[in-house]
Amino acid sequence: MKKKVLMLGAGLTLGSALLVTSAFADIGGARGYEAYKDALKQTAATSSATQRIALALQDNGKSLLNVTTTVKEDGKDVSGKAAIQSGGTSQNFEFYNQDGQSVLKAGNSDTYFVTNESGKREMKHADRFKDNPQLSKEMENVVDALVGNLKNEVVLSGSEDGQHSIDMKLTGSRIPSAANVIGSLLIKEMSGKDMQSKMAHRPMGSQALGLDVAQITAEFPELTQDVNIDEVSLHADIDGDQHINSQTIGFKISGKDASGQSHNVVIRADIDTSDLGTTTPDSVNLTGKKVQKIEFADFEH
Repeated sequence: MKKKVLMLGAGLTLGSALLVTSAFADIGGARGYEAYKDALKQTAATSSATQRIALALQDNGKSLLNVTTTVKEDGKDVSGKAAIQSGGTSQNFEFYNQDGQSVLKAGNSDTYFVTNESGKREMKHADRFKDNPQLSKEMENVVDALVGNLKNEVVLSGSEDGQHSIDMKLTGSRIPSAANVIGSLLIKEMSGKDMQSKMAHRPMGSQALGLDVAQITAEFPELTQDVNIDEVSLHADIDGDQHINSQTIGFKISGKDASGQSHNVVIRADIDTSDLGTTTPDSVNLTGKKVQKIEFADFEH
């Protein structure tokens, strides 16, 4: 089941959390990892599903960003709704992938923005790995080498009816140094004003598709010094059919901004999966609606 949702600021953040989950799934060896990997594959192979995702970002105990998203997918079409709260401002939008088109509508607008899938550039990197088993295996080997004995940190617990729980919590020196360095670089890149500048200079501007992306990215603290990932945690519940019902991914990050002020950032993503094999995505009838067609080039420099 493809994860097609990449909805700007919210989608990037959620996608990062899902990417971490997927990376964990490709690391084999320990019993806990094997159980988690098998459950992810079993869940992904289901013909359809509904996912509810809640993302929260805090800095020094203050809530900066909350995103709640519901996504319905059946392998062909996708629909979803999302709500974003940041800086005392709320935004919401709905999105659809249907009939070879991507459709997005912001809650504060009556305009439906439509793009044709045929005009999309080669962006599905995950599909490349899926279609090339050798490349996928080579990437798995690279991740394995970077992680080392991390797979042994996963705890597997079970019950008599076949249900399992997966838990992992890494702190301090138990987090692989390579993962910390790479993560710190990504955090610096995403948290600076450069991200806002890039959005502002795109043809669509910061008000992309009716969403104020600049307002969202402005809520992230600018970490420029001593950036460190202090904790990584994962909890997943697996049902008797070896499907993942829910999982929680957490990060604790510390660092300083340009003025030397310390920040302790907490990121938490809760992902619930339901209606496996019985989900039907919603659709929207664009007849009589206010429609604006856009090109993917509008999002490029």
